[in-house]
Amino acid sequence: MTVYINRVGSAPDFDALPIAKLLDYPGEKRDFRPFAQAQFALGEKALFVRLMAFEVGPDPQSRLSVALEGGVLLSCFPGGRLEELGGGGLGAKAQEIGSEDLQGIYWGADLALPLAPLSNRLGRTPAVGMTMRGNVFKSLHGGKTGRDHFGCLFPCSPFDLGDEGQVRSFLAKPGFGELTIVGY
Repeated sequence: MTVYINRVGSAPDFDALPIAKLLDYPGEKRDFRPFAQAQFALGEKALFVRLMAFEVGPDPQSRLSVALEGGVLLSCFPGGRLEELGGGGLGAKAQEIGSEDLQGIYWGADLALPLAPLSNRLGRTPAVGMTMRGNVFKSLHGGKTGRDHFGCLFPCSPFDLGDEGQVRSFLAKPGFGELTIVGY
């Protein structure tokens, strides 16, 4: 499966972009699999990522994360907090989002990853026709609600995104899929 990153002008219209649904919850023995999704767009100065989880009253430690080749790993939390893992230094920005639509109540963030530092991490500048490797996660480990889970866009082994050792191990041997930049 390939996820498409649409080339846009200065800012994306997320209502017009394709959605990538997180359907894989490896090892999940219970029925708690929060519906989560991601959208990607490449702008003139940033890679934009919208992360959303349909979850009422999320645990404060619940997280939505995006990982890209080059050791990029960003996590957002309910309340708008953004955490750069895997080396940081991207200068990413997050805008908290949340509301209700026909699918239910959701929370999440719109992320902007500046192209200059992202290009340095990737070793090349994102452009139409290029394929990057990455993954998206919805997880909760050690939460207060008892609803721990791990979901991913592309299949991979579950790991604790709050544990630096496990994050380093994942980034050294990632479970990534293809993210292809298109110009339509």
